[in-house]
Amino acid sequence: MFKLRNWECRATACLTGLVLTSFLAAASAQDEPTPAPPTVKPNSSADLPQTPPSAKPDPPSTSGSPDAEKPQPPSATNPQPPGKVTAPRLAPSPLRPLDSPLSPFANLQMPPGQRPYLARLSRAPDLFGDFNTLSVTDIQQVRHNNDPLFPTVGVPSGGSVGVPSGGSARRYKNEQARALPTDRAFVFFNHFHNATTIRGPGGNVNGDINQFTFGVERTFADGDWSAEVRLPISAETDITKGMTSAHSNGVGNLVVTLKNLLYVDSDYALAMGLAVTAPTGSDADIGFFGSQITIQNEAVHLLPYLALQATPSEDWFFHVFAQVDVAANGDGIEVFDSVAMTTSTGRIVEQTLLFLDVSAGYWWMKDDDPESTLTGVASVLELHYTGALNDAHIANVGSIAVGNLDNRIDVLNMTIGLHTEWQKDTAIRFATVVPLRSGTANRFFDVEFQLALVKRL
Repeated sequence: MFKLRNWECRATACLTGLVLTSFLAAASAQDEPTPAPPTVKPNSSADLPQTPPSAKPDPPSTSGSPDAEKPQPPSATNPQPPGKVTAPRLAPSPLRPLDSPLSPFANLQMPPGQRPYLARLSRAPDLFGDFNTLSVTDIQQVRHNNDPLFPTVGVPSGGSVGVPSGGSARRYKNEQARALPTDRAFVFFNHFHNATTIRGPGGNVNGDINQFTFGVERTFADGDWSAEVRLPISAETDITKGMTSAHSNGVGNLVVTLKNLLYVDSDYALAMGLAVTAPTGSDADIGFFGSQITIQNEAVHLLPYLALQATPSEDWFFHVFAQVDVAANGDGIEVFDSVAMTTSTGRIVEQTLLFLDVSAGYWWMKDDDPESTLTGVASVLELHYTGALNDAHIANVGSIAVGNLDNRIDVLNMTIGLHTEWQKDTAIRFATVVPLRSGTANRFFDVEFQLALVKRL
């Protein structure tokens, strides 16, 4: 009994090894099967030889049994029977066309833009955005207790001026972006009508801002991560009204964004990211009723976000972004009083802002012909909300109050865009942004025009 149980264990191990060997040989598609070592047929169950794991032993012989003789597997001493042909090695099957259904778990080693099952997501246009991240900081005079007409200290009075782009101006929000990491280079142009305003008793004076943004995004880690760098450059801002003026040159804050793809299938992509704005931009210089004010661009802003991209059908596509803008530190303020010949300094920390963006688009035309020049046309409708998550910090520096004098922010903008695709890898995009609310605290401009050129790499 002991020998029989020992033989059964060895036979089970040998059979398991043979099955695994056959499976691995078929999976690796070898040119020739690995020959099994020769097997010595035992005379009885009592004197079974030690067989290697890859060879299947014969069962113990029984006297007079017609099954005593078993055919042996092919080996060096027992060649393969004539007529049996070894299956040739199969060439790897080519990838399916981009529009063919494919398991979401196939080709995961490829970047998202090249994974066949991500065809619709990869081709979907980016979010336009509204780029309403201009300054929410105003400058206004404050009353002094030695003023017989205005005895209350620290109460704003007189006119005000909005700080132009440059110092103390938020310069980034998710614009021309999407959840799916993408290799691309881009340039944007934004025109903001009446984005800077000097308000006073004699009426208001408005100034426009024209801005270019240059950037590149590159994927890594098999396309599940991407890093993006963008730099905005604005035309010089210079407006004057009486004793009040606002000036800033065009260098903006450098933005570096890191994005990670959390989940993706053929219809949806979910990503999280973090953008960091470095204070590389210019300062803002304000002339205000005899005082020369400089808002020093020193703050670093952290902007974590979540992004969802969806393509539930061949024609419809959607984007959802949720982002928070947190100032890690403040901007310095320097006020020179040309009457008293004194200089005062202070610091202001911007409010924490919440950005919510929803975008819906529809493909009116898609052409997959490789000879076509215009390969796609889509329209896009978007809503963008910006709100303050805390009260504004008002810095009283000398006779000047600096900060968001309206305290709260509730901005709602609408974007209407047209996306054109050329040879599938180049996009030319146009959009108009219109504020839907009134009031100085609820709109940063009267209208915005966007033009974008995006090249997929």
